[in-house]
Amino acid sequence: MEETTAVPAEGDAAACERAPSFARLFARRTAIIAGLSALAVTQPLLGLFGDNATFFVAGRYTAAQIVVFALVVAFVPTLVGGVLVAISAAANRRIGTVVFVALAAMLATAFALAMLRSAEIDSTWLVLPLAAAFAGIVAVGIVRSR
Repeated sequence: MEETTAVPAEGDAAACERAPSFARLFARRTAIIAGLSALAVTQPLLGLFGDNATFFVAGRYTAAQIVVFALVVAFVPTLVGGVLVAISAAANRRIGTVVFVALAAMLATAFALAMLRSAEIDSTWLVLPLAAAFAGIVAVGIVRSR
């Protein structure tokens, strides 16, 4: 009996060559998560606390504590999202993609809600569909940009 080696079909070899490495994929996805979390979490929170400095005065926080607070608000959402996406992608690349797109859509929804609130659009019947549509557009854009 002859032993045969499996040769990937021409399309499979091309797909393997086009597939980005795990490190490159992780860096790209983390950059997207960082941008979205900056828009959805960091900017609104720091804007809120920056406009209400009495919070820090009443709590008698030191300058170092305020800086640590700002750094935590800036970096923790990105780190948590990046770790979540990395762990899921390490387990299974497709699951990692699903987790990444879901996280990006969630952050896009939060960003849309913050923007609609700053535009003083308060109608639930208008806000929810607009935020969902924005999240859908972001998710489709991410999936198609591969």
